[in-house]
Amino acid sequence: MKTNESKQQKANLKLSYELASVWFGAHVGPGFATGAMLCIYFTGCGWNALWMPMVTMILEGIVFYSAMETARTYHAFTYRKVVDVIFAPFNKVIGPIVDIVTCWTGFLGLGVTFAACGTIMNSMLGWPELVGSTLMAVISIVIAIYGQKLVRKVSGILSIALLAVLIVTCVGTIALQWDTLAGYITSRYVPEGVTGWNIFMYIILYCAFCSGHSNHVVACSDAITCEKESRWAAIFGALMNGSMMTLVVLSMLAFVPDVFGMDSPFVYALGQTFPGAVSIIYAVFLNLALASSGVTIVYGLAKRAQDWVPKSVEKETSRLLIPSLIFSVAGIAVSSMGLYGLFSGPFKYNNYVYIFMVVIPYIFIAPMKYRKKQRELDQQAQQS
Repeated sequence: MKTNESKQQKANLKLSYELASVWFGAHVGPGFATGAMLCIYFTGCGWNALWMPMVTMILEGIVFYSAMETARTYHAFTYRKVVDVIFAPFNKVIGPIVDIVTCWTGFLGLGVTFAACGTIMNSMLGWPELVGSTLMAVISIVIAIYGQKLVRKVSGILSIALLAVLIVTCVGTIALQWDTLAGYITSRYVPEGVTGWNIFMYIILYCAFCSGHSNHVVACSDAITCEKESRWAAIFGALMNGSMMTLVVLSMLAFVPDVFGMDSPFVYALGQTFPGAVSIIYAVFLNLALASSGVTIVYGLAKRAQDWVPKSVEKETSRLLIPSLIFSVAGIAVSSMGLYGLFSGPFKYNNYVYIFMVVIPYIFIAPMKYRKKQRELDQQAQQS
């Protein structure tokens, strides 16, 4: 009997890294760069922040692996096509709901990204916030319309830069604040009121928050040729995201309880450790994060929406440009709510929706679908 050709094939690790970088680029946005979301979900759990991020990203890696394997076996390279596969035969009902939620989440993500850029440009250069938001929208559109190959390469380059900035700033902060940090860890410090159930739910909810990023990886996964590439992309992504999250949450842990309730707790931690240099470090880091997130979100949404563009528009870049402009204008409008308004309001409800819309189906239903499809492909290969 012939062996599965997909398992025999040698993996392209460069492609796997690029796909992991798309995941990382979509993840490292304003909530990550400011430390706001990481502080709430992980640093707020005390010494448990030492292990929670990696466990969360391993769980997230399973979601991403299922998304990529479903896309590979069924040649479903948009999130809607993946949804149709997973939720069949109920996809005609569930699919439109997923479309609405995904578009709304994309608007929120773009709104946060553009709002953060506007805030930075206003504080650094005195520009009106609308100018900074529009500038980030233009950068995202220009890169996104040149397609998934460029998106993968740009995300790979930006990920290297982001990793370098994160490692230098976080390791420096942890080293200089080690005595305080070690005290919290060895004493197993947990803030009052935090229970095991809280910790479990924070892991699930943050996984749900990140699960929406699988849409962007699916849009860039049409170059995957074998299961090993999906597997390595999930491994690289889990390690990359989990390790960087751990460094950030530990950097903030040295400054509890002061960082609790802050809009930018990670920036505060850097400022306390590196006074004078923090403004430059922060500007470089956050602008790279915003550019990476803006590109991946715009491209992922435009890739799906290009199916709605009239067939008379034949040029690929034009089919991507039209929805990119529409989504970006909507994102700029949403950014008027401001960072705090977006994080404290609409975003928190999305996490609960994504538990049932992505996390559970992708972990438990998707594997049954893509394994069945792979068996069919194997049988066809044996008969040919």
